[in-house]
Amino acid sequence: MIEHPDTVHLVPTPPVDDFDAAEGTLRMQLIVAQQRLGAAGGRLVLDLSGDDRPTCLDALHLLLEWLDPRHVHTHVLGPPRGDEHLYPPFWRYWTRLPRKGDIALFSRAWTMRAVMKTVAREWKKKHLARRIESIERFERGLVDDGVVVLKVWFHAPPDVRKARRAKHGDRKPWRLDDVDEEIAENRKRFRAAALEVLEATSHEHARWHGLVTTDRDATFIAFGTLVLDALTRAAEIVELERREETTLPPAPSSDAPSLATLDRMVSVDRATYDRKLDRLHRDLHDLFEKAARKDVRTVVAFEGGDASGKGGAIRRLVRPIDARDYDVVRIAAPTPEELAHHYLWRFWRQVPRRGQAVVFDRTWYGRVLVERVEGYAEASEWQRAYDEINEFEAELIDDGTVVVKFWLDVSPDVQLARFKAREATPHKRYKITPDDWRNREKRPQHDEAVEDMLARTHTDAAPWTVVCADDKLHARIAVLRTVKNALERAF
Repeated sequence: MIEHPDTVHLVPTPPVDDFDAAEGTLRMQLIVAQQRLGAAGGRLVLDLSGDDRPTCLDALHLLLEWLDPRHVHTHVLGPPRGDEHLYPPFWRYWTRLPRKGDIALFSRAWTMRAVMKTVAREWKKKHLARRIESIERFERGLVDDGVVVLKVWFHAPPDVRKARRAKHGDRKPWRLDDVDEEIAENRKRFRAAALEVLEATSHEHARWHGLVTTDRDATFIAFGTLVLDALTRAAEIVELERREETTLPPAPSSDAPSLATLDRMVSVDRATYDRKLDRLHRDLHDLFEKAARKDVRTVVAFEGGDASGKGGAIRRLVRPIDARDYDVVRIAAPTPEELAHHYLWRFWRQVPRRGQAVVFDRTWYGRVLVERVEGYAEASEWQRAYDEINEFEAELIDDGTVVVKFWLDVSPDVQLARFKAREATPHKRYKITPDDWRNREKRPQHDEAVEDMLARTHTDAAPWTVVCADDKLHARIAVLRTVKNALERAF
């Protein structure tokens, strides 16, 4: 792969006459750049891979000596461990992303795993194509959020590998593992797989840099220089960023539901409600039991206006589910720790294991709803969030997750009556806050944001279900029936 400069950007590694002097200068520059990164709140993600594991590990350890290790988080990942295989493939990377001002260093991560699965012939072409698409989505999402992604491939030429084998004889160096053995035994297949994957995952925003490790001192200096440049760029992105108001492009044509077409007259009488609720609970109990047995993951997302009955619908939904198999996550304003990460980070941390269900009361759509309306997110942030959210949901669905999304809509008159009822009921007063009244005054802006959200994130795999919630009994039945149908389709 090294002789294909369009795939892997080759970094010249001329001999270093005085390594100690070069290291001293580079080390000082790296510390200054890292401090600048921390002050600016930039973020850097490194992916170190290749066929020369010993040199890669030595470079990793040397970098930790050069930098302030308190702000560098190292993740040397092999195959999924423990219960990691119960989550979507990129969950283990999303949950390890750095906070603002920090560096995350991954060794043999998402790309190397795709290469080795191809070498082992465990993945068909179709599977590999999906994973390459996931890698592109993952890296693009990071870069769009201001993260600098540096990917370095350490390559040992044949003569270097031959010399090392002669030096060690039949003994395997302690830093080599089963992956290295597989690479050595399948050198041609590895080369072909690496070339294919690197070519497909090297982009302008996240290009592969290849280091030929013939001269280790030169390799280390070249590697440190790459990191120095990446640290500088990561700080500059934050320091020089100028957010400008932009015009939201037209939404793609789709069959997305609209608030304007809601039937406000629908209702269910109590007797019918009780009969349907009992039947739906029995069906949902069986379906969620089956989902647990078959390792089917379920994500149910609830959005809606204030006093639209989300809480009541959620309580009826989870009632027939075994308490061990579900969780309800109520999303509030992000904490300082959550604000220090990509906004999707806190939602990836809540993704359920296989066989489990998570119900979100408020969701990642806050980015394009309240954050948009209240100005908590810049226009450039919430406008690109539509694609980021679609990609997030696509990752879940690609791994077999059932995703069901609800918007519960309540008319202004019914909402006002519920607000007043809450104020008049002592045990419900906690539900009404000044924010609820303030949001009500901005109803036109919120409705516009909802319409944009529906039009831009209604997909075949993750469609929106818009429910008129003026009649709570009707809304609850509609919610349970929709989840039931989604699970039945999954089976």
